[in-house]
Amino acid sequence: EYQRWKITHRLLGVSLLLAFLHVLTISGDLSSNLIQRLYLLTVMGIGLLAWFYRSLLHKWLVKRTPYRVKNVEHINEDILEIELSPTGKPITFDPGQFVFVRTRVKGISAEEHPFSITSAHGTNGLSFAAKSLGDYTKTLKLLKPDAEIYVEGPYGRFLFKRIGNVKQIWIAGGIGITPFLSMARSLSPNNSYTIVFFYTVSTMREAVFREEM
Repeated sequence: EYQRWKITHRLLGVSLLLAFLHVLTISGDLSSNLIQRLYLLTVMGIGLLAWFYRSLLHKWLVKRTPYRVKNVEHINEDILEIELSPTGKPITFDPGQFVFVRTRVKGISAEEHPFSITSAHGTNGLSFAAKSLGDYTKTLKLLKPDAEIYVEGPYGRFLFKRIGNVKQIWIAGGIGITPFLSMARSLSPNNSYTIVFFYTVSTMREAVFREEM
């Protein structure tokens, strides 16, 4: 299960801690070269701090922005696009980024899951699309308008505007089209980009956003 798999990632911090102690106690080049030793200890110390922050203290230190479900659109029997409206100050994101989403709706696990943002840049709301592939995504159909959603992020640097070349090739497979939806919806009619987009699916039925693109 996803949540059990996620616990194994958190336990990797224990391995990092043991490696840190190993570096401190062994004799060799590190013990005789002060600069090399300080460099490695600094890197490993930052890694341990990041692990404590993300895995052990995230419930108290990581910021989550409250939203409410505005609309749940059934694109087809497997795919939902969920539109959110902020209850306070909305997050600021760039097209191509993703967020972690958590809700407290009965029947839906309280665990966090990452989803690519599908809404256009500069909009007040936020939207994401999900395909019913696992235990968690299959329960998202229980979401109703006004349900509370907590959003963490945004994260990621999969940003088409970071690339200096205005001539680009985009390639998406299946539900992997979601970050490109945000990018495409953020383009204006008078933009200077020339983009060739390849949307690969097993059957035409799966090309759910083809007409919009």
